[in-house]
Amino acid sequence: MAKRFEIVASITSGVTLSARWRMLVTLLVVSVATGLASEFAALSVTPYGQQNFDLATNTTTLPQGGQVIDQNSNVILSGDFVRYQEGVFVELKDALVEGAFGNLAAPDIELDIDAQTLHARGEVHYRGEELVIQALSVIFLLEPDVAIVRGDVFGNAPRLEGASLIIDTEAQQAILIGPYTYQDGPFTLSGESNDDLLWVRWQEDAGISSFQVTTDIDADVRERLMGYLSLVSSGV
Repeated sequence: MAKRFEIVASITSGVTLSARWRMLVTLLVVSVATGLASEFAALSVTPYGQQNFDLATNTTTLPQGGQVIDQNSNVILSGDFVRYQEGVFVELKDALVEGAFGNLAAPDIELDIDAQTLHARGEVHYRGEELVIQALSVIFLLEPDVAIVRGDVFGNAPRLEGASLIIDTEAQQAILIGPYTYQDGPFTLSGESNDDLLWVRWQEDAGISSFQVTTDIDADVRERLMGYLSLVSSGV
């Protein structure tokens, strides 16, 4: 009789332990699922076709392309090929990015989600409210709304060319870095040295855009925007 009691007690103990494990596993699954749902909510993804997930690298590939919306910056990224890792990056080929700053089109665009930085490479086309620019590279810092444009910088209306261009989209101003030329109608300015800088400002009144340019840059504007030159020279 005592032996039977021991067996029953052992079975009862085993059942209790199993129940505890089931509870722990359930809590763990719920915790992981909640964390993943929170992280996944940062990106809204619409594939144009197949969607492949690599468990080893934790990356997802859309070989036929797709659209990704970053909820943090409210930018819309579309490309013929997309590769992304939740909370880390989004890479696109033959891509278009749209946001409050305007839009970027380039053969290669990458969004660094944590740094909230866009890198566009190749033949890059940037269109803002007033500026239409073409260059070899654009680094867009989404939180300060600053674009660092470099490599064969060219723009129309007004016509400008330069080595680099730093654009403050929110303040509607930019610094054109020499060697540069700037032409607006019969008015032309040029700088031959890479130390030559031109301050460009614009505004819109009754649907008509007007630009002001000067080499006499306010000290605070110069200090703030020229601080981004380290990114231009470092190739970040």
